Amino acid sequence: MKRFIPVLFILFLCGCATQIDEYPIDARYTEAYQGIETTYDYELDIFSEEGFKKMPNTHSKMFPAKYELQYRIKYDDGTSKTEWRTVARDEYEAFIGENK
Repeated sequence: MKRFIPVLFILFLCGCATQIDEYPIDARYTEAYQGIETTYDYELDIFSEEGFKKMPNTHSKMFPAKYELQYRIKYDDGTSKTEWRTVARDEYEAFIGENK
């Protein structure tokens, strides 16, 4: 048990990388569209033991346009990762204008 605690502490310290750089590398745009959304509502059911049952409530919904940028994030230990972030239209257009 005494050996396990220092090893655990070292592993904890190794996982604490600091972010040193972040920049956008890609962009994508999803236009507004009308899609189907399903939610489930409880409705009274006098024929079942529970008294209620889940019923699907399907309806159309307007989904707004979505502007996204993919960011590369670099850490001080030499690792990096990428992630998509939803951004404002101005930030999206600024990135597209720079990279034409």
